[in-house]
Amino acid sequence: MKKDLTFKIAAIATSLVFVIATSLPLASATPSIIVSGTWTFDPPSVVISNWKFVGGNIQCDAYTTGLFLSGPIEGKFSQTLHVCYHYSDPKLVEQLKSQPPPAWPEAPFSYTRFVRHVTGTVLGRSGTFDMLLEWHGYGNTFKGFPGYDIEGKWVIVHGTGDLAGLHGQGTVWHTRTGPACFEYEGQIHFDP
Repeated sequence: MKKDLTFKIAAIATSLVFVIATSLPLASATPSIIVSGTWTFDPPSVVISNWKFVGGNIQCDAYTTGLFLSGPIEGKFSQTLHVCYHYSDPKLVEQLKSQPPPAWPEAPFSYTRFVRHVTGTVLGRSGTFDMLLEWHGYGNTFKGFPGYDIEGKWVIVHGTGDLAGLHGQGTVWHTRTGPACFEYEGQIHFDP
């Protein structure tokens, strides 16, 4: 008898949970959309500051502007980033202090604390959004696009206007034998 009562209570509780759970509104985002395209920097706008020659590394901060060239993201951007060239040789870094950067030898490098502020449209919706990027590569970025290869990741973290619910993530790359721009791909979605 006690087993039957316990079973009935469990069945009623399970039914009640099911009824409540199915009657609650569900929060959902729009389905993810696969995106790909290209962007580029505006080289005349590059401002380099805070040079540091630390052991076997050369570091600096950079500010630049640019634009998306193709794909569902359209618009202009401004960005700040920290650059580190990893020469792993303090004597070489000491020698490079007196040379202009385009004359530096190729080396591994990384871009961190990389924040891009975009003003434009995504799939026809207008507003702004912030994109965080992090990448690493090899070469000499001061020689322009033929001088280096990169690969990295991007994440959209905050939007305004019609882009307030925009989220996304993906990869970015550039090869010195590829087009004179950065290529990206990934997924985006809009919160309701």
